[in-house]
Amino acid sequence: MRPQVEEGNHGKIVAIDIETEAFEVTGEILTAIDRLFKRIPDAQPWIVRVGHRAVHRFGARSLAIFKEIMFAIVSSLTSRSTPH
Repeated sequence: MRPQVEEGNHGKIVAIDIETEAFEVTGEILTAIDRLFKRIPDAQPWIVRVGHRAVHRFGARSLAIFKEIMFAIVSSLTSRSTPH
């Protein structure tokens, strides 16, 4: 999978379904996750940033951004599991 993803995508976000190894590459975490869920509704996403050891750095500012992102992800997942 690495050769398919790395070339030309340095710094982009990859959402990978841990069961099927299907993936989506975009510049934003939520976009990658949403695209993956559209293809695979029961996906279990693993998020990485191409060419980096971590998706985000942690510091005072980074932690606030991380909390916002995690809240958005949890909200997105919760709304998907709610019966209509």
